[in-house]
Formats: sequence, C-alpha cells, structure tokens
Amino acid sequence: MTDESGPGWLRRLWQWVRPYRGRVSVALVLAVVGQGLLALVPLVQQIIVDDVLLDPTQSLAFWIAVLCSIGVLSFASHALRRYIGSRCAVDVQHDLRVAVHRHLHALDARRRAELAAGDVISRGTSDLNLIQMFISQVPLFVANLTLLAVGLVVMFVLSPPLFVVVAASVPVLFWVTRRLRRELYPASFGDQVLLGQVAAAVDEEIAGVELIRAFGQEDVRRNRFRDRATRLFASRLRSARISARWSAAMVALQAPAIEAKGQTAEMIVSGMP
Repeated sequence: MTDESGPGWLRRLWQWVRPYRGRVSVALVLAVVGQGLLALVPLVQQIIVDDVLLDPTQSLAFWIAVLCSIGVLSFASHALRRYIGSRCAVDVQHDLRVAVHRHLHALDARRRAELAAGDVISRGTSDLNLIQMFISQVPLFVANLTLLAVGLVVMFVLSPPLFVVVAASVPVLFWVTRRLRRELYPASFGDQVLLGQVAAAVDEEIAGVELIRAFGQEDVRRNRFRDRATRLFASRLRSARISARWSAAMVALQAPAIEAKGQTAEMIVSGMP
C-alpha cells in the first residue's frame, strides 16, 4: 500500500524529472510563447479589418507581415515544444525503466518467486507509458492555460459581452473535467490491474504448458483465462462509456460552440437583428 506519510506522487516524480529541468523549463516557455502569440491573432485581424482597411494611410502589407510572422513563430514554438517535451518524457521513462530493471535484479529468489512475471511486465510497461504521456502533456496543459488567459483578455478588448459568456463557461468546463477525472481514474486503474492479471495468466500458461497438459488442466486454465479476459473487456467498456460521456460534454464546451453561443448572446445584448 502507499505510504500516506511519504511524499506525494508529484514530488516523487519530480525526483526523476529534476535532471532534465532545463529542458522542461524551455518547453514550458515555448508553450507560453506559442499559445500567447496564437491568441493575439484575432486582435491583429480586428486591427486590419476595422482600422487598416478603412485608413489608406496605414500599411496593409505591414500588418499582413505581422500576421504571418505570428503564424511562423507560433509554429516554430509549438514544434520545438513538442520535440523537447517528448524527448524529456522519453528520457524520464527510460530512467524509470532502468531503475525498475535494477530493482528486480536486486531482489532475492524468494521475493522474485512471489511476483507474477506477466503482471510485472504488463504494469511496468503500461504504468511507465502513462508517466511518459503525462510528462509530455504538461507543456500542452500550460499552453492551453496561456491560451485561455490571453484569449479572455483579447475577448474582453474585442467584445465584453462575448467575454462574459465565455468566462461564465470556464467554471462549468472545470467542473466537467473534475468529474471526468473522478470517475475515469478509478476505472482506468481497474483496467491496469485486470490487464496485469490477464498477462500473468498468459505467462503462467506458457511457462507451465507441459504440466497443464500432463494433469489434464487445459479446460480449467482456459476457463480461468476467459473469465479474466471477460472481466477486462467489461472494465474497458465501462471506461469507454465514462470517457465518451464526459469527453462529449467537454467538446461541447470548447471553442467552436462557445464562440457561436457568445456571438449569439452578444447580438441579443446589443439589440442587433
């Protein structure tokens, strides 16, 4: 069981990420810069449409160049952020895999005999993949927060009614995300446990195939494996239903639907036909 008095999982993970903190910092900075520039695009477009096109003294080519420069810089920032963040995540995953391998070799024969080889392989692979995915998504999470913050500021400048509608949807989106995590995390953890049991059953049957045949236990082993596989399949379906329900709600609250509702609300508030 987990030691509740010990450090949290983020602190334990940070011990492995710390050697690559320079790369993590660069990835976070690139994420903020890339999304910050991307959020300024509507503001530049407003300047071009409302000011530059109506004023012949202003240079249209200059603002088009600014718009293109924002696109190029945003693309470069996102590309570098993805490469650096993914490389850091893979390096941490490799260090953890080596540490697990060394720990298993340090165990005595009695302790190794208590472990199910298939369960260890399955959990070691899937859990390390989850850690790698989490680390690679941290810069993206920071980038989305930056886009949200800068986007709200730009919306407030362009249209206060639109800002009010979008800002009001942020707590709802946060609540949906919390509910998704609360329901999906236990379901995903159960999937990993059942997957380990299925892998352990496969390893045991392959390793002991001669004994199983000698004692005529094929049907017993086959039924046990079918039972574990069926429970894993049912658990995966449960996770898929949870993810589909709450992910659909999150998609409905994201930019396209929010923008359309915000524009409608703005028209109603301003009295436009």
